[in-house]
Amino acid sequence: MDRFRKSRELYVEFSGICPGGVHSSVRFHSEIGHPIYFSKAQGSKIWDIDGNEFIDCIIGFGAIILGHGHPKVTQAVKEAIDNGLTAGIETELSYTVSKKLADIIPCAESVKLSTSGTEAIMHAIHIVRGYTGKEFIMKPEGCYNGWYDSVLLSNHPPEHAHGPLMEPNVHLESAGILKETAGKTVVYPFNDGNAFANLVKKYKERLAGIIIAPVVYSGGCVLPDQGYLQGVREVAEENDVPLIFDEVITGFRCAPGGAQELYGVTPDIAIFGKAIANGYPLSAVVGKKEIMEVTTPGAEVGWQGTYNAHQIALAAASASLDELSDGRVQTYLASNAEFLANEFNKMAADSKIGHMVTCGGILTPYFTTRRITNTRERTSDKQMFMLFWNELIENQILIKPSHLDWFGLTAAHDHEDIERITAAIEFALRKVKESRN
Repeated sequence: MDRFRKSRELYVEFSGICPGGVHSSVRFHSEIGHPIYFSKAQGSKIWDIDGNEFIDCIIGFGAIILGHGHPKVTQAVKEAIDNGLTAGIETELSYTVSKKLADIIPCAESVKLSTSGTEAIMHAIHIVRGYTGKEFIMKPEGCYNGWYDSVLLSNHPPEHAHGPLMEPNVHLESAGILKETAGKTVVYPFNDGNAFANLVKKYKERLAGIIIAPVVYSGGCVLPDQGYLQGVREVAEENDVPLIFDEVITGFRCAPGGAQELYGVTPDIAIFGKAIANGYPLSAVVGKKEIMEVTTPGAEVGWQGTYNAHQIALAAASASLDELSDGRVQTYLASNAEFLANEFNKMAADSKIGHMVTCGGILTPYFTTRRITNTRERTSDKQMFMLFWNELIENQILIKPSHLDWFGLTAAHDHEDIERITAAIEFALRKVKESRN
């Protein structure tokens, strides 16, 4: 594609010193053969090194919730830089951000800060193992919960590696994972309450904790069935196993307090990242005081990290949380996303080419008429999706060129942006329909 000539050229040079030319594998777009490299962003817009301007719907894989360069966040960061404090120390701002999190997240009796989502999930696993004295954890099949050995498992297993639905196989997603570590993880199917309950009962004597993403965004958007999360909560309580919500993506998007507020289900521990600081590197583990106390210095579980509570990220988080705490942003995101989903579904219904699912200002176009309730069922016609993607790119709407993925909105996407996205979807669906004739 000629519009990305400079990105292709840079990729050739970049990949000579960095395998794949990216520092995170998801930034490499195998569908077009190279990454896209960017030069600046502001509000809802982003510019690549070829000078193309796009309405950004990749939004930092969910991290950008207020829009790029939000003025209050930027001002807070500038003031923090002028103070000269960065890493390895605690400040009053550390308390301020922790208190703001405790005030808006239902389960947050105690708060600990870290840097990335994966670090937060690692810490959460250490916490429940230290608290219970047990080793096993459970995680949902088809869900990315970070790149830690205990959870980089069965994210997108090939069909031959699925195993039985009632107890899926544990599929290693990387050759670097220790099999011994993976052997302490039990994989369960999402949205199957019976299978979940049976596995918890089977392993309860060795089970330290259960991880669940309330909404599975890996490979699209899979919503929990009505009553499913409540059932998971009840089973965890009945078997005295701590329940961990992975809210790295749902956090602050579904509601100020995350999916636990939206669905009315309170976990024992939850992890947050991405939108917590509007793109600056910060994550948090929050939860019941009784459980979190094991991280007290000198207690059972260590908590280290030079960049934990990094002052620049804290400044960004403090300003971001002020904007996110009253629910206005979440209402705005949901309204716009639901409008786009409804428009897509109306346009696609007559020709039965697909449907769109949304939650928390995030949308997934599925080019299939099948309702997706289980991660094994995720499917979308790749050829139709790429026609859709090409038309959106032609109309300056940037989403990932991946047929099983999602795109999203920020508070900076205004009425004109939504109109342009709607028009681009209409043109794209027309192209897809024509391809079927």
